[in-house]
Amino acid sequence: MATPRDRFARRAANRICRALVLVLAIAIATTVGPSHWLDRGSATVPAANEPTHNAPSPKSLAWGIGPANAHKIDGRPDFKWFVSPGAVVHDHVGIENFSKKPLTLALYARDATNAANGQLGLQPQAATPRDAGAWITLGLPHHGHVLRVPARSRAIVAVQVHVPRHATPGDHTAGIISSLSAAVKTRKGLKVNPKLEQRVAVPVAIRVSGPVHPQLQVEGLHTSYSATLDPIGKGSATISYRVVNTGNVNLGARQLVTVSSWIGSTVKVAASNVPALLPGNSASITVHAQDVTPAIFDHSHVVLTPLIPEGDVDPGAEPASASATFLAIPWILLALILVVVAAAVFAVRRRRNVRRGTRVTTGPASAGTT
Repeated sequence: MATPRDRFARRAANRICRALVLVLAIAIATTVGPSHWLDRGSATVPAANEPTHNAPSPKSLAWGIGPANAHKIDGRPDFKWFVSPGAVVHDHVGIENFSKKPLTLALYARDATNAANGQLGLQPQAATPRDAGAWITLGLPHHGHVLRVPARSRAIVAVQVHVPRHATPGDHTAGIISSLSAAVKTRKGLKVNPKLEQRVAVPVAIRVSGPVHPQLQVEGLHTSYSATLDPIGKGSATISYRVVNTGNVNLGARQLVTVSSWIGSTVKVAASNVPALLPGNSASITVHAQDVTPAIFDHSHVVLTPLIPEGDVDPGAEPASASATFLAIPWILLALILVVVAAAVFAVRRRRNVRRGTRVTTGPASAGTT
């Protein structure tokens, strides 16, 4: 018969086993999830065994573009206009042909965009601008979109900006683009589609008067932990999130990412600055942290300190932050604990069975009848 001490040890061991199995089941159910797919663009390029020719040579064709007065490029790095809704702005853009050949360039305005990683760019020529790019009219001959610039000379083009009366306050960003397109052929004479386009642009920054609301947010903060084979070693964490410009002015950010555990360990991650984001746009960020202590429930924390684009007035943006808890399971250590607990349970049961067998063997003999 088992003693009260044996029964208590058996119940305690069974409870520990059930608890550890439950923790492992919760961890597995939480960490296994659907895959995340990234949408990537593609471009048509010649095959590796099909060299191309007929592309413009940078050594033979060179030009520049910049803000200008009525006679020459005036040295401004970009167009920067502070306007009211309904205003009309008059300016000039200059194109300088440095090459020994005449150039036929497309000249057009397009909206600025942020790529998935936040990098600033401009819409392609085939796109239709919806914001500041649509406000700009260029004084090209015959209201066209092509400009011919003789060799070693410059051309000055009038620029008009018609700000809509319903234009929202804050920043509106675009670019005036000069581009040279050329048909590209393989050595076998086959045309490659699309054409090669070389673009040189000058930025356009328009601030429409009215209340400004500088604000960044951290959304979708998620952290996953990768364990090490060392039972008492530290693993790594991957932290991903989106930085969203929810205000109405262009803002970048300095990032501080930390990973901490309830036992007091903290890891700081060196993260690159977020490029200037246009209002309503976002950047997807992924950073990696090493030497993360697995304490079952760890925490990740992101702090964004707004960065004002060079030359802009500080609108008084406040820092933004976000935190999240994630599972950091020391799998190898838990497995060893399970082995030790299982061995302890086996030892307790074996000792109980040995004691029970001894009592049965050494008990009193029953008396026979005569």
